[in-house]
Amino acid sequence: MKKTIKRVLAAILAAALLIGLAPAAGYMGLELPVFSAEATEGTYGLLEYQIENGEATICFCDTSVSGALEIPSTIEGYPVTGIDPWAFECCAGLTSIVIPDSVTSIGYGAFYETGIYNNPSNWENGVLYIDKYLIEANDDISGEYVIKAGTTVIANSAFDWCEKLTGVVIPDSVKFICDDAFFGCAFNSIKI
Repeated sequence: MKKTIKRVLAAILAAALLIGLAPAAGYMGLELPVFSAEATEGTYGLLEYQIENGEATICFCDTSVSGALEIPSTIEGYPVTGIDPWAFECCAGLTSIVIPDSVTSIGYGAFYETGIYNNPSNWENGVLYIDKYLIEANDDISGEYVIKAGTTVIANSAFDWCEKLTGVVIPDSVKFICDDAFFGCAFNSIKI
């Protein structure tokens, strides 16, 4: 219920902002994004999802989940392309997850305090990977970090405030870098 209220308030605020900016954008020759007002929500097992603009996003997982979980690649015929911030937060019993190749964005804290997050053996040199997805780095990681080959997505805020990081090497397998992936970093080089 709280998530629905937050989404409605966010939509109202976004609409008000767009309405206020529309005249100015027109004068400056800018095109405003078109948002679909039609979004549907539903459940798929222990997952809650939202379908909007022809894509499905995982919004929440029931914290009673335990063991392994597989996110479907499609829901209601729509590709699952995103995982919202905090979607699996506090799912302490979640020990492994299969994320489909269709996922191109993972929100901040999506796996915080899960069994995956809390298991030290899932962290490689201070970085949490889930299969081909780089989820988060410890903020005390230092030096130049080489992202492992085969990684396809760097999650939202994955390296935020890693102030000791001097550089990063990104393999060509990376197709998507989510918002604020390197926020607060002051490194000297990025190698792609």
